[in-house]
Amino acid sequence: MKSNNRLRILVACHELSVAGGLYRFERFGRTIGEAGHELAFLALADQPQTGFSSAFPVLGLADAAGVSWDATFIPGAGFPPETVERFSRLKSASFGLRVQHILNDPTRMLDFLRVNRLFEPDVVVVNNRHWTPAQLNEFTAGAIHVLEGAVDFETFRPRRLGADARRRTGFVVGGQAHKNVRPLIEAARLCGDDTHVHLMGPSIVADVEASDLLSSGRLQLYGVLDDIGLLRFYDSVDCVAHTETSAGWANIAAEAMACGVPVVCTPPGTAAFAEHERTALVVQDPTPQALAAAFNRLRSDHELAARLARNAREQIQRFSWPAYSARLLEVIRAGREPGRTVSASSTWK
Repeated sequence: MKSNNRLRILVACHELSVAGGLYRFERFGRTIGEAGHELAFLALADQPQTGFSSAFPVLGLADAAGVSWDATFIPGAGFPPETVERFSRLKSASFGLRVQHILNDPTRMLDFLRVNRLFEPDVVVVNNRHWTPAQLNEFTAGAIHVLEGAVDFETFRPRRLGADARRRTGFVVGGQAHKNVRPLIEAARLCGDDTHVHLMGPSIVADVEASDLLSSGRLQLYGVLDDIGLLRFYDSVDCVAHTETSAGWANIAAEAMACGVPVVCTPPGTAAFAEHERTALVVQDPTPQALAAAFNRLRSDHELAARLARNAREQIQRFSWPAYSARLLEVIRAGREPGRTVSASSTWK
């Protein structure tokens, strides 16, 4: 029988897809497991696929319904309609405290509101500060907390090789192949033939005309990477570009900062840690011209690049998985005890 101090948490999803918003709960589970807490995933797809190998059980609805949970999470809103409809089945007492996680900015508000109406959460947890109190007051919940993301500092640490030790010429920009990649590729063209692009993640480059860069070797696709692969990826680039126009928490920018890699980024997903010309070069509108100008600044001003990387590493240290996990556990405990609040996170209502 589990201790009253130890929690059993269920994370409901469509399937174990390769997505930062879902994988954060894999990291969360590993962190809280050290204290004896339990986590499992609930896959609601008819025939769920596995995008990553989890350290935790992956249950179907029938098996999950037979367990008494302390809390059930909905991690985001990017699920097929039939899966969203099934969230309404998770409201019995056995599923415990219902927690809706908002993992994007307000551009996805209607999707999150639909989850909110069907799931009827006790608590909403927001992973970014792009939302206004007025927007969040549209959600039904007993409490709304802001709890931003985290970085695994045991895995993501300053790179071991200096630029001069890599035995290559040119300037390498790292990015994500499936996240608004077109302006990044066009920026590389503007920067000249010795600017290279390394992209990781599921590739949709086929949707962008980049055959010339691929054939010349200036564009390299790394696919989906595990933690060690990601560390090597950050070690191979001179800077990282986050070009999304809609995001909640930008893993690529946060991890790059932890690795001591200079970052060029847009505000969505980076507001917690990106300050223009102190921790990053923040580009309000990710046009090819604006991105190219930022890349050229970092390339020509080594002192600027080093200062940004140093400041960013210091800034991102505030976002550790132990700190994130402790605060989220407190949110759960507070939600299970009427009248309690959590001072460690902001609450709108």
